[in-house]
Amino acid sequence: MSKKIIELRNKWITVWKESLQLPNGTLIPEYYFVQKPDFVIIVPLTDSGKVIMLRQWRPIPNDYIYNLPMGFIEPTDRSPKSAAIRELKEEVNCESKQWINLGTYWRAPSFLTTKAHFFLALCEKNNLSGIPQDSKEDAFPEIMSLEKASAFTTDLSSLTALLLAQNWLEKRPR
Repeated sequence: MSKKIIELRNKWITVWKESLQLPNGTLIPEYYFVQKPDFVIIVPLTDSGKVIMLRQWRPIPNDYIYNLPMGFIEPTDRSPKSAAIRELKEEVNCESKQWINLGTYWRAPSFLTTKAHFFLALCEKNNLSGIPQDSKEDAFPEIMSLEKASAFTTDLSSLTALLLAQNWLEKRPR
């Protein structure tokens, strides 16, 4: 690799380019990379086996979509799990009695440095509030079945998390 040339840098994203030599010897003179913070995505499951989804406004579709609680891991978070605990409280005002780590995966390893940390949170329904805790979020919690949540979401990260949770739930010891 050659010298990094920073194209954009701020609190949330860094974009740079450099030449890249592949293991087979092929040289790509201008290859772009994107660095964003790692993030957590949480599948909150109620005692009755329902999922807490967010109906949340998103700028790219310029519409409300259904997605799961998620957010960047902040520098003050001790671990991905502590970020997940914070995000769950902020976004759906819920606390989990049990956390299951569903895995960590690269988001788009061809150009993006971000890893996604997936968690299943077993929550108590009576902790919910319809008012978002974070004023920068235009999001409203809705409780629905896992199947409905998978059918309603158009967010790939949320769908991935729901499928990971469904797989874990099917294989868990009873």
